[in-house]
Amino acid sequence: MKKILEVLKNLLKRKLLFIVLSGSLATIVIIFLVLSLINNESVIHPDKQKDITAQALTISIPEGAFNKMKVLQIRKISPENLPGKLSSSFVSDVYDVSPGDGIDEFAMKPLTIKYRIPKNLYLGEEYANLKVAYVPDIEEPVYRTLGGAYIDIDNNGPYIEVEAFHASKIGIIASVPEKQKTGLQLIKENSKSLEPILLLIPDIDRGFLGFIPNSARANVNIWSEMFPNRTVMYYEYPIVNTKSKSYMDSYRQFSRVKGTNSFILYEAEKLATELQRLKNLEFDIVAHGVGGIIARLAVEKHPEIKNVRKIVLISTPNKGTNIVNPIYFGTLLFGKPSEVIASNFSMDRTIVDSIKSHLLFYLESLGPLYREISVSSTLLSSLSETRKDIAYLCVVGNSPPMSIDVKSTPFESFYPELVKGSADGVVTKSSALIDGVESLVVEGSFFDCYISIQFQEKLRAFLAYEPAKVPEYKTETYPEKIPNIQGREIVSVKNVDISTPDTFSITPVMKKTKNMPFDGVIDILKVGSQVIYLRRDGIYSANGKLYEGNVIFPHATNSKMSFYANGNVMSYDGKTFSKLATLQLPANCIDLISTDFGIFSLVKNEKLILYRWEEKWAKMLELDGEYGKFLNNQNVILLTNKNIYELSSNGLKMLLSSSEINNQKISTDFTAFLSIENNAFVGLRSYALMVYDMVNRKYALVAQGWIDPEFLCQSGEYLLICGRSSIMFLNPKTMTLRKEIQKFDGNITRALTLGKEVYVLVDGRVEVYELP
Repeated sequence: MKKILEVLKNLLKRKLLFIVLSGSLATIVIIFLVLSLINNESVIHPDKQKDITAQALTISIPEGAFNKMKVLQIRKISPENLPGKLSSSFVSDVYDVSPGDGIDEFAMKPLTIKYRIPKNLYLGEEYANLKVAYVPDIEEPVYRTLGGAYIDIDNNGPYIEVEAFHASKIGIIASVPEKQKTGLQLIKENSKSLEPILLLIPDIDRGFLGFIPNSARANVNIWSEMFPNRTVMYYEYPIVNTKSKSYMDSYRQFSRVKGTNSFILYEAEKLATELQRLKNLEFDIVAHGVGGIIARLAVEKHPEIKNVRKIVLISTPNKGTNIVNPIYFGTLLFGKPSEVIASNFSMDRTIVDSIKSHLLFYLESLGPLYREISVSSTLLSSLSETRKDIAYLCVVGNSPPMSIDVKSTPFESFYPELVKGSADGVVTKSSALIDGVESLVVEGSFFDCYISIQFQEKLRAFLAYEPAKVPEYKTETYPEKIPNIQGREIVSVKNVDISTPDTFSITPVMKKTKNMPFDGVIDILKVGSQVIYLRRDGIYSANGKLYEGNVIFPHATNSKMSFYANGNVMSYDGKTFSKLATLQLPANCIDLISTDFGIFSLVKNEKLILYRWEEKWAKMLELDGEYGKFLNNQNVILLTNKNIYELSSNGLKMLLSSSEINNQKISTDFTAFLSIENNAFVGLRSYALMVYDMVNRKYALVAQGWIDPEFLCQSGEYLLICGRSSIMFLNPKTMTLRKEIQKFDGNITRALTLGKEVYVLVDGRVEVYELP
């Protein structure tokens, strides 16, 4: 507040206070607050206000958000009152939120906006394709999204919740349905390289990941072009994107155990776990903004991590940033006419508009993370000294974006991050640079300094890799070399042999034959010889719509399909739809399946619980694990991250437990399962496929670090190992893994086989391929 007082004194000296007061009634309120603080008098805040609800929308105003009691009025806007482009953009009703006193203010504490998700839009606990958006001006067909939202379920059903400092015309927008991606993702694989893997950790700027549209070459990436001999990966986490219910369940469990509500610390712990799981691989980390804080916390709080060689921190707010201060923005800029501010502060109006746009964009994108990177952040103050066994490089730009420069204006005291020559628009040099660490100041802003030639040259030099020299052997009779198997190695773990290549290549195995004429597909299933397509409005076959309604929990077992829709459990045998039961789902149900021997549901409370329907839900037993699901299989398979069961009329039989896998070096969290004869093929979250001999209770790990098995399917001599964006191929009879990896342009949600045809669901579209 002392800074605000200094500005007011300067304005008085320049005889401009009257202009400011006449231009904005809100300034009068601010002066009152400042004078109260000067006289050491506390401002009286209103009592905690009640939630304000209108149909699907609820807004909660915390105590102290405004300096007086604030009443918000909520009314639903008729679609015909929205511009055409806006009406088609929203997938829900749009509500107008207006202050009862007519004064639109920027809250000093964030409001909580909760929007009940329509039943047809909630696709399950692993989906997060919805965002809360608002319309700044109803006359213009433009909306802005609010970052940091999350999806959850209470007794009244699913909802999406987000924090915001002001409210306007609010609704929900949707993107292509897909399961939320988190963790390590592959950009480019180069298994022959001896150089460390280049691991990128982004901030809100997705451009940092370096994907460049190019009509001549697919998948052009600036990082893989800069380091052509390296494998390039990135760490995916929902900084701006909505967090799924599954994500929030894991986060809340972490918060309970650790006693902290820090998303950044949660992601740092997850990254640390990933690095320790892949301890046989070496990494160089290049991190941007908040990503740098995640990287530092991961390695500096875990000295046992020994596979990180170097870290590059680009525009990382090591000492915090002021641009996320909501009080500054609300006091100085929000709702103030740009021409008045420009005139009083001797600035160009376009620069004032740019400042408003830039600050609001970053603050709204971060959502609740703003608390964790402010200059007063307790999280940042907990950062330890840099690791002595890891080389660091700190990089920062010298120019705020959009030609912004507040040097020699009153704004400089509040936003030093906006001063050209000493900051890049998000962080200052003093915040980004660390004492005793190599540093570089480059031309550019937070959003583009990493593409400057100066930075690229420095990065190549800093990350230069000199492989260790190995003494030349006089004979080639190495113990690791297997005679008569050229270019392959035999992996033998616990006496199960798998033939794997010594290198992998991004090469198509399957030939694409057609695209199915559907978009917005949520899931695909095989019922007999039919492929069934699920969309938001119902179930389709290749010949058209089969069933109208919102379908959830679809499963295909024993050539039949079961699902839940409109309060009923339904089945489909390829010809006829049958209603099996009318029932209400149990609270916190995460999956449901109907079989020939009963209807079962899986519930996630403190523990996973299996229920059976017997005119009411009857508890069968509690299961070990943090997550679980029923699999589409000939038999009824229940998979949790700890155990795999077969469900039959005789009850629940355990097929495999993670406790049987005595391997301390990897995570044995299960992700996928398929049994072929006496072997179980099991996907592990630690980026590996496990082949398990269920008779002799022995196993082998395949291509650890290169496979991210989400689901498995079989056709003839091929076992398809399906990851988020690639498929690998293994012959289950000869136990031979092919070297080819088939990449896809998008995220794979499901794959299934029908003879030699393979149907792949990628970003809502269905592509059909033919196996050789």
